[in-house]
Amino acid sequence: MTFTGAALLAFGLSIVLVAATWLRGEDPRAFEVSDAVLFGLIVAVALLRDPSSQSWLSDHADAVSNVGLTLVAFVSLAIGTPFTAQYTAIRFPAADAGLLARLDRESTLIWGVALLLASIVAIYGEWILDQQTNLWTAWILQTLPLIVALDLTLWIDRRAIAKAENEPGLEPPAAVLARDLFAWLVPVGVLSLVFGTGPDALGWALAAVGIAATAIAWTRLRAAPAPV
Repeated sequence: MTFTGAALLAFGLSIVLVAATWLRGEDPRAFEVSDAVLFGLIVAVALLRDPSSQSWLSDHADAVSNVGLTLVAFVSLAIGTPFTAQYTAIRFPAADAGLLARLDRESTLIWGVALLLASIVAIYGEWILDQQTNLWTAWILQTLPLIVALDLTLWIDRRAIAKAENEPGLEPPAAVLARDLFAWLVPVGVLSLVFGTGPDALGWALAAVGIAATAIAWTRLRAAPAPV
């Protein structure tokens, strides 16, 4: 697929998501709208038929999109309308408004930091290394901060809601977060070994640490039953 075709497809899908949300009677969410705007700008550049612009954007699409989403996250936090607000309200419709506002600020900050780290990695891989398809900078190290942000947000939200409802037995312990995060080291290690993108020792070490740490977390959870 050409760059223009890929851009048009991404823009079309983002428009469909916004339209679907609107047709359900809901306000489009910040990330859905920002995706549509971002891909719309990319399509505009692609349609200019300027080979140099298309080549530059094709080579640096990851960095451009990550930086754009990072700005959305921090700007929404700065103006007092965290972009996670709509998602949190849907997940916890009966929660206190003050609690939801605190969770929104925390989760938006977490996602903003994660997107910033992904942006830095993308910029390093695309501009410093000049390797747009490097497994580590184009995939693994961009994805891991987002995975951490997702697991950490869910963990913090569950603990906060349990405390607010005075249900300490429903608070997920730290072992739950450790289990969910360390498990990701296993596929990372396997990918490193399969694609030979680093020393074999690194791949084996990541997989071993992931397996051992996940097993320890599971053992602690089984010894002290708690919400998982």
